[in-house]
Amino acid sequence: MRMLGTIAHTAYQITVFGWAEKYIVKIEARGLEQAYKFPQEAYDSWKDLESLFDEAMLEQVRQVFQLMASAMSASVARRST
Repeated sequence: MRMLGTIAHTAYQITVFGWAEKYIVKIEARGLEQAYKFPQEAYDSWKDLESLFDEAMLEQVRQVFQLMASAMSASVARRST
């Protein structure tokens, strides 16, 4: 997997990779990670992906991170009892 670049954001680290004829966009925040895969043939460049990560998409990303954090906390709490 080869890093191609980053997408600027104030709350998340967003990195674009190229691998196996796909663009992989990894979004990281507070120890959690989400990954989205896009076929390379559908885009002229990885930079074309930037417009996909608009405010509506990033709000959904935020919600998924909240669900992930809740699931992780609940799992840790169950183990502690």
